[in-house]
Amino acid sequence: MNRMMIALQKNILSIFILSMLAIMTAAGCATQVAPPLETSEVVALNNQSVSMTDSYVLGVGDLIAVKFFYNDKLNEEVTIRPDGKISLQLVGDVQAAGLTPLQLEEQLTAKYSRIIKSPELGVIVKEFTAERVYVGGEVARPGLISKVGMLRILDAVLQSGGALDTAKLNSVILIRYNGSNKPDVYTLDLNRVIKGETPDIVLRPYDIVYVPKTTIAKVDVFVSQYLHKLLPSNFVFSLPYNLNPDVKVTR
Repeated sequence: MNRMMIALQKNILSIFILSMLAIMTAAGCATQVAPPLETSEVVALNNQSVSMTDSYVLGVGDLIAVKFFYNDKLNEEVTIRPDGKISLQLVGDVQAAGLTPLQLEEQLTAKYSRIIKSPELGVIVKEFTAERVYVGGEVARPGLISKVGMLRILDAVLQSGGALDTAKLNSVILIRYNGSNKPDVYTLDLNRVIKGETPDIVLRPYDIVYVPKTTIAKVDVFVSQYLHKLLPSNFVFSLPYNLNPDVKVTR
């Protein structure tokens, strides 16, 4: 299980690193970031996040049950391995990480249809290990924190030891998986949140919060600090979405 958690941490860290690089590439200039969200936009975003209940993405370490309605012998409970796959009777290894339970259910139905006539099955998540967010940048303890109940950006920063004196709190960046193949990117003025002038954003699993030191101006320094020093050159990323230069930077 320790290996699984290490792999999960690397995966989310990878999302953070590559997302930031994609943002800078998309902007064409690292200093071009979206203006901080206004009160009405934060409220709309929080309401949206409450209604999106079917976009949970399976991750490394999740325990899932595969239930067959008319063939109990094929029922299994399996944990998603560090390579993102599960092993099942008759079909062998199947990619699970990065899919929603419904997507995995459809994939398994297609695979078993080649072996069993009209298979009917369901995928149930028994234990979640991806209920976490990553906080990086100018905080005392960058890394993964558990998302228990309602967790906001300020809560996450405080749980990470608080912001350093060098933190640029008026340009905190949120990177969010939205169920598609591109992440959304938002900017929040945390100083206004602290003063009560703007509501805070309620976080969701896979959210990545980055507290910058200053407006990112030197891409090469950022790459050197986060990519070259922290990740092995042969690391294979397992992501719930594709990162590319047209990542959506959102108002």
